[in-house]
Amino acid sequence: RELWQMVHELAGEGMLILWSTSYLDEAEQCRDVLLMNEGELLYQGEPKALTQTMAGRSFLMTSPHEGNRKLL
Repeated sequence: RELWQMVHELAGEGMLILWSTSYLDEAEQCRDVLLMNEGELLYQGEPKALTQTMAGRSFLMTSPHEGNRKLL
């Protein structure tokens, strides 16, 4: 909680905050998000717009290791 308070204060003062996360609840607190895969930019914009665009979709993630497949 204290960390997020500090981040919001610094951002409010105009500081650029670069935050890497795989948690949607953290990403939703950001003004803008970047979605990348293997260095390729897939999306840039507001987290709410990304959530609305992807609603109801599922994705199959593949891995060179056969046992690591997951349905997202």
